[in-house]
Amino acid sequence: MGCWRTWHDGAVADGRRDSGPRVSWFELFYDLVVVALVLNGSGLFEEAPSFGTGAWLAATLLVLLVVWLSTTLTFNTTHREWTLRRILTLVQMLALVVASLSISRDSRLGDRTGLVALAVALASIAVLYWVKRAEPRTQRSSTVMAYAMGAAALVCVGGAIASDVAGSWGVILVTATLGLALTLVVVPLLAVLLRELVATGQLDHDHLSERMGQLVLIALGESFAALVITLGAADSIPNPVFLVLAFVVIYAIWSIYFRTVQPSGLPLGIGRTRAWIAAHYVLILGALGTADVFSALTEVSMAEGLAGLAAIQRPLPLLYVVVAFALLATLAGTAGRPFLRVHIVAALVLLGTIGAGLIGFTGQVVVMSLIAGAVVIGDAMAIAVIARSNPDDRKRARRDSNPQPTG
Repeated sequence: MGCWRTWHDGAVADGRRDSGPRVSWFELFYDLVVVALVLNGSGLFEEAPSFGTGAWLAATLLVLLVVWLSTTLTFNTTHREWTLRRILTLVQMLALVVASLSISRDSRLGDRTGLVALAVALASIAVLYWVKRAEPRTQRSSTVMAYAMGAAALVCVGGAIASDVAGSWGVILVTATLGLALTLVVVPLLAVLLRELVATGQLDHDHLSERMGQLVLIALGESFAALVITLGAADSIPNPVFLVLAFVVIYAIWSIYFRTVQPSGLPLGIGRTRAWIAAHYVLILGALGTADVFSALTEVSMAEGLAGLAAIQRPLPLLYVVVAFALLATLAGTAGRPFLRVHIVAALVLLGTIGAGLIGFTGQVVVMSLIAGAVVIGDAMAIAVIARSNPDDRKRARRDSNPQPTG
């Protein structure tokens, strides 16, 4: 019994204090690994940009974000680190690495390896929640999550076994397996665990807001880093105009997020909390897609022509980003209304650009990309002016929308 307490009750302390940072260094390491895996998947979109690979990127990002949220909530409700959780999280990270390496349809690892690896990751989270049943405050939700994660892991194992005989039905089988596994996890995650944490006041608003902001920051930074690494293998910069534009657009997204979203923090209420999480999924998906689009444009010179990039001419990723910001501004309430108007105007302009591309400007990749980038940059500049002219509103939004947890 003494050994069990050593493993569960905090033999490994992370040095967290109420007055200090709410996110530990181990959590930062975990977020870095997760974002690296997301970028590995987004690289497939850059290599073969299409709506099909975009949908595959969205699906894999959703899986990773659900796994990330399920793990993050264990840190959110139990601030002290314990050895068993650290070991299980490391096992999960290693399994996710293998699963991420197998997501390409051309990967030698294959669907079976990827599904087995994902099953191991889900099983590690199931054990984590089973151990958390010892905490009276979250016993019911932890039990539900443990069974849900275990069932999802079994579904992945079943899909891996069936993949050997699937033949040409492999894509459909993998899609169905991931869909069923996600359903088994997402429903109890949002309907049971998150509802209970919000209703009882156990959800640490500051911690979850900080973790999500950290994830967005790492995703933006590593997206541009991936572009730099790609260009490092070349003898020159084929398209310096889009290199500069990629840098400025990524910075603009960062600026909008940390001027408007972070000051407001996590909204109150279960419905608004769910919408806040969903908006971040759309935001990260759009940011990754934006980085991939501009990376592809940067690697092709103007002189060579951009006809081969027609599949990504439509600025859909930037539209996702602006729509996500509009939703987050809506959730911020009164303090977000000035920002909401700016985002709505930007979204309408982007929609018009997309419509023009669908109707008659199918070959104007450069023009459409420049317009889309300029729209987001203009959005960020307008937000900066509004934020500077209303500093008291930002402070009030932080105080009212991000209360200290109770209970």
